[in-house]
Amino acid sequence: MNLMHGLPMTHPKILFLLVNYFNDDETCSFVTNQIFLQTLRDFEILIIDNGSNDRSKLEALAGMHPEVTLVGTGKNQGYIGGACFGLRKFLEAGNALPALVIVSNTDIEFVASNFLENLCSISLRQDFDLLGPDVFSDLLSHHQNPLMRDRISLKKLRMLTLLSSSVCLHYLFLTFYYSRTWIMSGLQRSDKTNLIPCKVYGIHGSFMVFNNTFFQKGGSLETPLTLFGEEIFFAELALEKNMTVLFDPSLKIIHHEHSTTRVFKSRKAVRQLHSSYLTLLAMRVEQDGN
Repeated sequence: MNLMHGLPMTHPKILFLLVNYFNDDETCSFVTNQIFLQTLRDFEILIIDNGSNDRSKLEALAGMHPEVTLVGTGKNQGYIGGACFGLRKFLEAGNALPALVIVSNTDIEFVASNFLENLCSISLRQDFDLLGPDVFSDLLSHHQNPLMRDRISLKKLRMLTLLSSSVCLHYLFLTFYYSRTWIMSGLQRSDKTNLIPCKVYGIHGSFMVFNNTFFQKGGSLETPLTLFGEEIFFAELALEKNMTVLFDPSLKIIHHEHSTTRVFKSRKAVRQLHSSYLTLLAMRVEQDGN
């Protein structure tokens, strides 16, 4: 069985990092009904268990499939924190850095069975360090990528920090945001600019493809954030390291959003969000000298 004591000694073209947090059924379903049904099978799957309802399901999946490995963090390290933990364990076991590292939610669906095949083809034709596909959210019928075409302004970052400073402000902002997104989604369907691959500032965190050049240029999955805000962090990191962030709409996934987290987060989650924005704001102010 590929459990914590037995990471596979291979050099996969693609490494999936899947963070499980009390969502065992969805994680197992994503692996068997989405990844395993892809036409390309040159991949490894590393499930990072931040918390389980029934760990035996994950263990059984790893035991039946040599390309699946399960590691446990011992505590909840968050989405990117868990992915970072998994990649570190993978490399510490003597594995070479894969060509592509994918950090993915487990509540997504590949539109085409040749998604991974097309991704590998794009990676050979296009220069990129970080890539985001077309992510269509079925929550409000809108496209979540590109998340940000241009760099987030200091003014907007300050506003987001303020709006996350209290639960009431955050809930009011989300109500406005989702209402506006629902209205704009109808207009977005006729926006032809989303059909063209282009360089962008930031991509959505539900599915992030890290080329091995991202790490070779000094990038890392380690962040100073407690939780949330990783999309802006990676966008800023890519900007600092002169990396290319690519949005390619020919790669399509459906995001069955908020199957594991509520739209309106708990008080604790809002506090964590505010803490992340404070960290991002402090980093930006120091960088800009403002």
